[in-house]
Amino acid sequence: PRVGIMAHITPNLNAFIHYGKAQKEPADDQIIEADDFTKDPKYAAAEMVENYEAGLHYNNAIYAFNINVYLIDFKNEQLKNIDVAQEGEYEYFASDLTQHTGIEFDANYIINDALDVSANGTIASNIFSAGLLEGKSLPTTPNMLMNTVVGYKTNFFRAHLKLKYVGKQFLDVDNFGFIEPYLLTDVSVAANWQGIEYKVMINNLLNVLYETYGYGYTYGSEYYSYFWPGATRSYNASLNYTF
Repeated sequence: PRVGIMAHITPNLNAFIHYGKAQKEPADDQIIEADDFTKDPKYAAAEMVENYEAGLHYNNAIYAFNINVYLIDFKNEQLKNIDVAQEGEYEYFASDLTQHTGIEFDANYIINDALDVSANGTIASNIFSAGLLEGKSLPTTPNMLMNTVVGYKTNFFRAHLKLKYVGKQFLDVDNFGFIEPYLLTDVSVAANWQGIEYKVMINNLLNVLYETYGYGYTYGSEYYSYFWPGATRSYNASLNYTF
């Protein structure tokens, strides 16, 4: 079931509230191991979600924004870890109760005919809400995501500056290891002349060293962590002719 109410407060401002409930049956590979016919199927309960949301939307000729707050209660959420013993595979496990809360937003501001700024982001808390792990953060779920784009354009020239921020992420359910927050800067410029478009993009302009994913575990008295490195600075250029 889902139900929602939207109110048109003014011609430019809307507000809404929403409640929904859903259920998802487990996937086959959470019940059986396809490459091992000697094992009995594992029990995997259906995932159940209750979602509460409320938000505002505003727009006019100069700027617009959306803001949304949410609370999601998750029962039997299916989570996964890297299978340390079997490279390239995952170990699935279910959590009794988890809770996802946060604020989402996006905004756009037209400064003038040539310049505009847009941004979007999420500030979130994703935690175990029952059992021995109560209060711990779910692994590999950033507590913050932010994107900002500044655009400049004329009749024959365009330029964009993009900033991407990814917040702290824990590697394991005990929250011992973590991925440090990082900020990436991308730029692109494009020009048109007599049907020819020249475009150059530079990703990770400042050549930041960062990790995108990882996992960690304790073996005996030692803790081990492993990371996937992110891409360093890269370039892309293109030339297009329209006729």
